[in-house]
Amino acid sequence: MAGLPGPVAARLRRGRHRPRHGLAARRDVSRPVGAPRPQAVKDLAPWLEATRSWWSPPSTITYTDWTDQKLHPLTQIQVATAANKIDAAEALSARWLTLLQERADAGEQPTDEEKAIVRGQTGFAAQLAKEAVEILHNAGGGSVIRRDVHLQRFHRDIQGFSLHALADADVNLELQGRVLVGLEPGTVFL
Repeated sequence: MAGLPGPVAARLRRGRHRPRHGLAARRDVSRPVGAPRPQAVKDLAPWLEATRSWWSPPSTITYTDWTDQKLHPLTQIQVATAANKIDAAEALSARWLTLLQERADAGEQPTDEEKAIVRGQTGFAAQLAKEAVEILHNAGGGSVIRRDVHLQRFHRDIQGFSLHALADADVNLELQGRVLVGLEPGTVFL
């Protein structure tokens, strides 16, 4: 433990130090290895859960006789579709988070094939989350662009996030597909 600050080294010797970054920081030692990690999913993809809880439809549909948007069948379909996209993204994220946690617990690196699959699934989960936010944003009507409406910020943030190369569905699905058909990944960034 040479080179570590005194308090950190002391906590390590007592088994009380928890890293502050990376997968090890989120490792819940009370759960069996390989058990689902729902908290890690929320840590890595907070837009998923927050989208579900921050959206509420306007009370009326402007220029119609609908006085409660929740009663309109289209709203119900939109909310159900967005909820299912969020659930699918969470399930997909839990799958690769479990794989990465298992590798970290074993002190191993994932294989290149596993890394490519994680990249593809990450991009796809990000795409699902973006689509869910877009559905709810569009269902919110014109009032959703007001600054005091949380969903407008979510929409803007996920639009920006989805432009990042490591979250881009097309780039990541191409990488995953190359590996699945037996080709080299075509990049060192796995």
